[in-house]
Amino acid sequence: MQDEARHIAFGVYLLSRLIVEHGDAVWEAIQNKMNEPLPYAPGVVQESFEPYKPNMPFWLQKEEFVQYAMEQCIRRERLLAHARRLTLEQLYQETGAAKAEAAELTRAMVQGYQGNLCLHHSFSLVGGSPQGGRNYESLSEMGWFGGCIVVNGVSRME
Repeated sequence: MQDEARHIAFGVYLLSRLIVEHGDAVWEAIQNKMNEPLPYAPGVVQESFEPYKPNMPFWLQKEEFVQYAMEQCIRRERLLAHARRLTLEQLYQETGAAKAEAAELTRAMVQGYQGNLCLHHSFSLVGGSPQGGRNYESLSEMGWFGGCIVVNGVSRME
């Protein structure tokens, strides 16, 4: 999970840099390419869930996966659109600030949470059990992208 997040973050950064350096032509090409697979996304999710019908493991819900995928696409598109208004220096500054903020959020979450964490409902995290604890709407809200792995209350920073 962490490697995938790093690869995606680098891809967004690289595309942002290309947009800053080369302008609207690159922005339009990126938008066209990002929109190509969108009509197929629900079908991919449907195929992934098909073998598990009617008893879906771990309370997984197809709709949550589709919603998460769409939210991530929208989030990445907003980040790339934001790059259109930046200079290269501003992009470098924002990238450094975001990395520091992610690391701090992760440290604060690990130090401030006194329970066990378990994966529940696709990408939500719940303290202790499915019935109790704090819900995190996504791995990124919890600070997962900052390099923290938490299993049964034991954390390791990377």
